[in-house]
Amino acid sequence: MQIFFHIAKNTFRECIREPVYFLTLLSVLFVSGLMPAYTFFAFNQQMIMVLDNSLALTLLLGFLTAALCATHCIRRELTNGTVLLLLSKPVSRTVFIAAKVAGVNLAMALFGIYCVMGSAMATYSAYNIYTFDGVALLIYFAALIIPVIFGGLRNYFSGASFSANSIYAFGATLPIALVTVYFRLSSILWDQGGPNSINRFFAFSDLAPVLILIVLALMMIGTIAAAFATLFPFLINLILCVGIFLLGLVSGPWLKFVFGEDSFRGELLAAIIPDWQIFWMTQALSAEAHVPAKYIFYSIGYMIVYSIVLTLWATVCFQNTELAKDSRT
Repeated sequence: MQIFFHIAKNTFRECIREPVYFLTLLSVLFVSGLMPAYTFFAFNQQMIMVLDNSLALTLLLGFLTAALCATHCIRRELTNGTVLLLLSKPVSRTVFIAAKVAGVNLAMALFGIYCVMGSAMATYSAYNIYTFDGVALLIYFAALIIPVIFGGLRNYFSGASFSANSIYAFGATLPIALVTVYFRLSSILWDQGGPNSINRFFAFSDLAPVLILIVLALMMIGTIAAAFATLFPFLINLILCVGIFLLGLVSGPWLKFVFGEDSFRGELLAAIIPDWQIFWMTQALSAEAHVPAKYIFYSIGYMIVYSIVLTLWATVCFQNTELAKDSRT
């Protein structure tokens, strides 16, 4: 078990040290912060508009980040011979695969948590139907700039990883900024008329389940990318991940149309091809409904079972994989 945690921790560190991980994360956070400026004349739907766009950007770039980081952190060890040294010790291929998948999954969970916190702050900044809150956005962008400066200083004076230190610093600035923005804007809304105010404002208890589901979707994407990275080179891995991602966007309605509503084959294929729509619950907020806690637990269970099954499949296929074959050319 100690070996498992050691490999998973190193994989997690390798992922967050990747420049592409940091750049895509910063891109999502930066663009999400700009979205409230483009929601004028949204007919009191500006918060939903910002939330939809920022979460869609999170899923898209999160998918690309998972594919790139998993391929780099896993495939590189398989092609340069590093894995041979690791497996020459008392480390089984099963532990190696499971730990690699867990490390990538943890990195994608962190990516998702940061992105949904940014989405929440951007959404709250657009609570007013006539304008966006400039002070809230100032707090938001300060929470992005301070970690970048911190990472740069750490890299300059001690040679530490710029990407990793900046990402660690986000863990301090983003939660503080989110709490500050939420309570600031909720107090302003109450002063303007409370629940009867013309400006809609989502309680965090209603918004949190929507954000949790997006993080679960990113973890599933990380599992898929990591499992395929153990078996296929980068280009094939990227094509397969793109195919699964695109199929998952339309699989639900398409399978119901082909097999009917209560078909066992349709439900089985729907479980194999992840339906990303089940993780997209912004329409519940738009309809002023609540996402039940039971639905969250079912989604967590589905993500865990799917990850375990896919990891076992990758482990079985990996048993007969020739290692470091490219290092001898």
